Amino acid sequence: MHPPHTPALSRSTYVLIPFFRRCQHRKSQRQGAPTSRWVRSLGRKDQIVEYIKPAKRPTWISAEEYAALPASITVRELEYRITRPGLRTRIVTAVTNRA
Repeated sequence: MHPPHTPALSRSTYVLIPFFRRCQHRKSQRQGAPTSRWVRSLGRKDQIVEYIKPAKRPTWISAEEYAALPASITVRELEYRITRPGLRTRIVTAVTNRA
């Protein structure tokens, strides 16, 4: 499940990024406070962003796990396109804690 080439990363690293990203796309949060903050640009389609912990705990995570999460995490987002002749272009955003 975990990539073998990143032994320095703990299991919690793999849990934090999907948690913060998953909570960003909820309809109820789109009209309220933002769930991420732009920090700086590293180039075209390459940026550092701070993900903010949602104020309300999602139902799919326990109260203890939610309380253990930090208030925010800083990650690097890279966007790239996958183009194949005859097919639609796919836009992929890779998120990593390695800035």
